[in-house]
Amino acid sequence: MTEKEARKELENIIEEAQINNETKIAVMKNYEEAEMLTNNEGIVVKMKDGSTFQITIVQS
Repeated sequence: MTEKEARKELENIIEEAQINNETKIAVMKNYEEAEMLTNNEGIVVKMKDGSTFQITIVQS
């Protein structure tokens, strides 16, 4: 599995939780959509309380 495939899998899990109203995540964007200046794969999530987190995916 590549880093991009892992990111997409995590996005699918988060989207499913959002559909079922089982998460406190309000908005999710991948690094490209968020215009992050990095070559890494990752996700930026904004929580319903306004806090924001970056999740970087790096294969080990």
